[in-house]
Amino acid sequence: MQSIMHSPMLPIDWQMKMAMSVMQLYRQYVPLPKVTHMLFSLMMCWWLLLANSQTMSKVFGYLLCTPFQPLPNCTKSTIMTVVPVVFSPLTSDSKTQVAVLETLSTLAKTEIFAAMVNDVLDPIIALCSDESVPTYVHAYALKTLAALTPNSTFHNKLKDAIPIIVHLLLENKGEVQAIAITTLISFATTGLLV
Repeated sequence: MQSIMHSPMLPIDWQMKMAMSVMQLYRQYVPLPKVTHMLFSLMMCWWLLLANSQTMSKVFGYLLCTPFQPLPNCTKSTIMTVVPVVFSPLTSDSKTQVAVLETLSTLAKTEIFAAMVNDVLDPIIALCSDESVPTYVHAYALKTLAALTPNSTFHNKLKDAIPIIVHLLLENKGEVQAIAITTLISFATTGLLV
């Protein structure tokens, strides 16, 4: 499968068409029996992790976020299974990092992340302090942290990120600086800066 997905004979447009076709099937047959649903979701994540990063960045968030409104119980358990797989691209290219962060920002609005505080936040905070990544990745990481602030379960961990956010605020200009400010404002409105 990996050799097929990376083959120059399979253009990105075709990869997109394949992914969207699978997406339509997925939406049509949800809810699936629990075991089938989990296996299908894991297979889709694995397939996307092997795909071209440009395809990944366009499809990943759409595939994972769109079907999960509202969240049936089997879907919650599926996400709990899939999230560790989702995090694995955080050490890969920046387009994939952004795709994962966009996905997490959407999933942050659900209650399922409460049981995975360390798994969710540690990689994102580490990404904020990683100077080897492009600044726009820092911007998406900050947006993800801001999306998590309404959930009090994350507050103790989010406080650990405050010095890193302040550092990004002081060391950057433009979009990253602006997002760092709005992130700190969102922290302040939820009592995190007290």
